[in-house]
Amino acid sequence: MLDFEAYRERRVLITGGLGFIGSNIAQKLVHYGASITIVDSLDPLYGGNPANVAEIRDRITVHVGDYRDPSLMKPIIRDTDIIFNLAAQVSYIDSSRIPFSDLDLNCKGHFNFLSSAANRIPGRASFSLALGLSWEGS
Repeated sequence: MLDFEAYRERRVLITGGLGFIGSNIAQKLVHYGASITIVDSLDPLYGGNPANVAEIRDRITVHVGDYRDPSLMKPIIRDTDIIFNLAAQVSYIDSSRIPFSDLDLNCKGHFNFLSSAANRIPGRASFSLALGLSWEGS
C-alpha cells in the first residue's frame, strides 16, 4: 500500500496531467496536501481535458504547453520534488499513421525530458514504462 502522507507538502509535477491517469493522481495527491503543477499540451490527439481537474482547479497550477519545450520545463523542474511523467501519444493507430511524430513525442521527448530532470533533481530517481521496462538510480 502506498503511503500518500509522504506526498504532504511535496512539490509534484505531472506531465500529461490533464489526461485520465494524471488528473486522478493530481486529485489524490491534492487531498493529501501535495502542491501540484500540471503541464499538458491539450493537443486533441492526446486526451487532456481541463474538466478532469475542475474540482481541484483552484488548488493546482496548470501550464498549457509541451513538455519537450526546455524554456517552459527548466524552471518548473527546478522547483519540483517529484515528477510523474505521463505525457505521451498513446494511440497505436496514430503511432502507425504518424510514426515520426510518435517517435519524437514518445522517445526523443522522454529522453530529453528525463535528461533535464536528472540534472536538476538531487537524490534517487526511478521511472517505468507501460512496456514493463524500468530504471532506478541516483
